[in-house]
Amino acid sequence: MKAGQAFEHIQGSVNEVAEQVLEVSSAIEQMSAIADICSIEYVVRLAEDTAGGAQRISAASQEQLGSMEEVSESADTLSRVADELETLTGKFKV
Repeated sequence: MKAGQAFEHIQGSVNEVAEQVLEVSSAIEQMSAIADICSIEYVVRLAEDTAGGAQRISAASQEQLGSMEEVSESADTLSRVADELETLTGKFKV
């Protein structure tokens, strides 16, 4: 009878360990899901930051383009004035 009781005790212990393994497995799955969510949130934040940076760079590029167009227009005007001056000074003989 003692052997039967020992096996029952072992069986009870095995059942307890099996329950604990299931609990740990469930906790691991929950932590994994939380980690996945955190990873996704991090990637989303990173993507938003990157998109914001790209928008700032685009705005700065457009501003530079506008400035370059103004400089080009000023250079064209200066060139026309120089041509006119050359024409006017060409009429004078030294």
